[in-house]
Amino acid sequence: MVDNINMPPPASEFTNTAPYGRACVNCSRAKCKCMRRPTGGACERCLRLQKECRPAPSARDRPAKKAASRTAKLEEKLDDLVTLLRSSAQSSAQSAAPGTTPSDTVPGHTNNVLLPPSETGATFLATESVPTPATSLPHGNGGYPSPSSSAPLPTPGELSPIEAEKTLDRFRSEKLKYFPFVHLPEILSAAQLAAERPFLWLCIRGATTKSSMGQQAIGEKIRRIVAEKLIIQHEKNLEILLGLLAYMGWANMHMGPQPFLCMYTHLILGLVQDLGLDKPPPRADEQHPMACVKAHGFILKMAVSSVRSMEERRAVLATFLISAEVSIFIRKNDPLRWTPHMEECLQILEDKNESPLDRILVCMVKLRLVGDETAKSPAISSDPSELRLLQAFQTKALNSQVQTIKTSLPPTLLADPMIQLLFLNTEMEISEIGLFQTPPKSANPDTSRLASLASCVRIARAWFDIFLAIPLPHYLNFGFCIMAHLSRIILSLYRVSTHDGLDWDRQVIRDTIDVIDILDALMVRFEGVPAQSGLVSDRPDGGDMFTLSARATRTMRAAWIPVLAPERVGALAQPFDAMMLDAFSPEFAESLNSWMADTFLPWETAPGA
Repeated sequence: MVDNINMPPPASEFTNTAPYGRACVNCSRAKCKCMRRPTGGACERCLRLQKECRPAPSARDRPAKKAASRTAKLEEKLDDLVTLLRSSAQSSAQSAAPGTTPSDTVPGHTNNVLLPPSETGATFLATESVPTPATSLPHGNGGYPSPSSSAPLPTPGELSPIEAEKTLDRFRSEKLKYFPFVHLPEILSAAQLAAERPFLWLCIRGATTKSSMGQQAIGEKIRRIVAEKLIIQHEKNLEILLGLLAYMGWANMHMGPQPFLCMYTHLILGLVQDLGLDKPPPRADEQHPMACVKAHGFILKMAVSSVRSMEERRAVLATFLISAEVSIFIRKNDPLRWTPHMEECLQILEDKNESPLDRILVCMVKLRLVGDETAKSPAISSDPSELRLLQAFQTKALNSQVQTIKTSLPPTLLADPMIQLLFLNTEMEISEIGLFQTPPKSANPDTSRLASLASCVRIARAWFDIFLAIPLPHYLNFGFCIMAHLSRIILSLYRVSTHDGLDWDRQVIRDTIDVIDILDALMVRFEGVPAQSGLVSDRPDGGDMFTLSARATRTMRAAWIPVLAPERVGALAQPFDAMMLDAFSPEFAESLNSWMADTFLPWETAPGA
């Protein structure tokens, strides 16, 4: 007799299939159908394989994962970013050329990686000692890292207390007058500034360091912080605005592989508008227009102060100034729109005169407003005599405004070479009104046009007499505004020197001021600045901002000399294509401005020698 006690029941008894999600553990793991009997007990598969038939836990029975907070998720993402940066830095160091020794690394430099912000908000960056060999920097891109590289450049370590105080004093006494966007009182120490406003202090270091490698590394560090603070964390505060103004005010100190003026101008414009600095401050009882909308459980509140500070007034005026200069230079974006509240800020700053440099900022803004008026030329008229009359009235009115600004300044300030350069630049903009809006040439001489040409020659001669007489060590203090004016004056001088008119003698212009001689003088002075000012050219390619400027000036000279002085070149020399355009045509201005923006100033990729 056969013992069938352990025999499984016939398959016909297993008629019910377990519903979805109710299969036993074994069938669920094997991804098989779980066949059950109506009477209950083990399923067909477990009974056949003699396994314990246990029901699988349902979704409701599973332990729920604790919802991570928004801060925890952000910290996890930043930790992943830190890990990625560290691994990239280590892999780049390990992939260096064989034979690299510790002496090939940059001494005293550390890699900077972004860390999550501390609870106090004072910690911006932490340093990690991962030396990057100087030989790993690619030379095909002017010594800059390729855009695909994520490893940060080695950055100089912290300054000693004595060095930090010297750096702050040099910025306050030598550099700040060229762009007085902030008031740094004498009682403010470097340690206090670094503790209270670390980003502003970093940007000041970038504008004052005399190491070209340090300038490049600090510039990259600044850009990483801007990306973290503005793009990722959406922070909007006055310190970030002041730091960006310091960065843009001395943009010529931050050499990079790509132009950045337009993008960073939009960043500071967005900060000003988000902070509401270009408009009157809100009333204490004023509600936010979106106060009825709840975001993250909190009712929106006004993010700006109801009381405008002097620091905020300086910041909005400096933003207008730098955005207007960039707009004129690159011709790609509009400056900050001038508002009645900004006019009020200008008047209060002039009346209170809290800082000795406030008078300079007021003067610079007023001159920029006059310069902007030159673009509002009278409409083209069919009657040449009527058009010349309108231009004559406009020129006279603008020159009168310039004289009013002069009379408001003390004689000691008017004697400053920097102030004199600012006034001459504005006078050049006014004199050019009659050059671009006058109707085409006629048989009769245009005396007003000739007067404008003569005025441009006189102003250019006076401007370069002052600029070339400034001691070379002071060139290191020049900010973006002065270097942009230099480009503009050279361009205006070229236009006048190439003008072809019935009553215009080019030889007389050359006898007064020769463009080629000016370029030769600029090359000599640019090449002498590093030795005279203590600028260290420690980049892998040996370049610095003035060396690159000298190379670009040499390229400009080679392009212009066939047109201006063909007797000085050989038979094989060919003129630059843009130079063959009409000197007063819009196509010429756009082409030459674009070319000079790409080659002349050092924050763009400079051409080779």
